[in-house]
Amino acid sequence: MKTVFITGTSSGIGRETAKVFCENGWNVIATMRRPELEKELAKIKM
Repeated sequence: MKTVFITGTSSGIGRETAKVFCENGWNVIATMRRPELEKELAKIKM
């Protein structure tokens, strides 16, 4: 399994990029300023 590190995943291009990689079987390391507010990315099945 390949791994990708993406910053700025709380919105916009960063979030959409993280979703695409995750949905395509990649291990995604996603960073954001306020992770406690994130609800959508945590629900994506790996």
